[in-house]
Amino acid sequence: MLGHLASGLAVSALENGLTKRGLKTSMELDGVTPLKLKNIQGVCRIPEDFDKVATLSFRPGRIVFYSVAGATAEVNVDWGFVLD
Repeated sequence: MLGHLASGLAVSALENGLTKRGLKTSMELDGVTPLKLKNIQGVCRIPEDFDKVATLSFRPGRIVFYSVAGATAEVNVDWGFVLD
């Protein structure tokens, strides 16, 4: 399992496969400090030989996806707000 979103709070709050790798799967909110969640969702046309995403890179105004098989797919996206 790569994420624990659908597994519920108990699995996410306890030690799991992702927390063992140093990735947080839950957070404690204090009710005072505002929480900002910045994310990007979208779709991208991919070539027929694009099997699954191996990695990606951010370029000015673009994201490039690299497949395990070596194919690439690019899409225009304004991702700079994520860094603010």
